[in-house]
Amino acid sequence: RLAVQVEDLTQLIKTYKPDEIVLEDIRSFVKRSAAANQAQAAVDYEIDRLIEKFKLAKYTVFPQTVKKYITGNGKASKEDVLKTVKTLW
Repeated sequence: RLAVQVEDLTQLIKTYKPDEIVLEDIRSFVKRSAAANQAQAAVDYEIDRLIEKFKLAKYTVFPQTVKKYITGNGKASKEDVLKTVKTLW
């Protein structure tokens, strides 16, 4: 599953050729099991590897910042964020 996600992200980077990437910082808000933390570490490693490979600037923001930027409301639901994204893009 991780390999598929890495390949999908690689294709997005190749297609859109971004200069930077913005990641949502979820670790400070979510308490997880050791297994979930290990899985997240694997994801983080692969993302960092792609960032280095494609020489992207990396920024990390809190979930509320993303929600506020997209919808104007830092406490928006996932459904509201998705609806706004579909409308804008």
